[in-house]
Amino acid sequence: MRGFIRIAIILVALVLALRWVIPRVALLSLSSVEGISPTYSSSTGSASTRKLRVLFIGDSYIYENNLAKMVTDIASSDPGNTTQIDTQSVTRGGAHLSELLETGDAISVINSQHWDYVVLQEQSTWYWDEEQVTKTFDAEKSFARAIRAAGATPVIYLTWIREPGSKWYQPPYVEETVDPQHMQTLLDNASILLGTSINAPVVAAGDAWGEVLKNDASLSLYQSDGSHPTPAGTYLVALMFYRFLTHNGVNEVGYQPDGVSSADNAYLHRLVDGY
Repeated sequence: MRGFIRIAIILVALVLALRWVIPRVALLSLSSVEGISPTYSSSTGSASTRKLRVLFIGDSYIYENNLAKMVTDIASSDPGNTTQIDTQSVTRGGAHLSELLETGDAISVINSQHWDYVVLQEQSTWYWDEEQVTKTFDAEKSFARAIRAAGATPVIYLTWIREPGSKWYQPPYVEETVDPQHMQTLLDNASILLGTSINAPVVAAGDAWGEVLKNDASLSLYQSDGSHPTPAGTYLVALMFYRFLTHNGVNEVGYQPDGVSSADNAYLHRLVDGY
């Protein structure tokens, strides 16, 4: 009898634990999807005049807050938008594009169906080391050949520097980072050269981040690690990609992520429409 009671207590504890865990796992799956994601599709309020399929390849700067899905959420919420956007992502935390190239998953997805654009996002410290820069250029060229062979256009996703004033500008990192302005210049120059080398457009999301850092210090784009984006940070990136893909202004976009105030939302709309 005691053994039965003991088992019953354990089962009740497991049920209670699962009641706590399962909803949170579901929430995480909505906000961060690592690996090969599902396909996300936008809806249009008016008749769709064209359809775009966009594949994002990279690391946690894509899957944190689910950038691919957020782009479609933005597209669905713009009343004047007539472009349906389908997105998918292939990601791995901390991975360089050379590693994603070697695994073969990204190439398989590129070849699996028609894409209009394939966005390439390199691991965020790639430009700190000359050897890694060489590997990145080689990987991007290989990806660009595969992307064009599949009938799509490669796009460079220019990310952002580490958060100014954070641990990244202190020992042991300071030899590589030096200071924020130095890092921004290095990143911009390397990314533009990268785009030129494969004849690909560059979506300068990181430069938009830089404008926020200069003009609105109260708007938090970084998580506490001084690297990864908050929902507001991903939202800014998604707005930049939406504008690039559709050439639409973002002033009428109705989507607003949790944690972004109406005032901050309006500010980000003005900022992106200025690009």
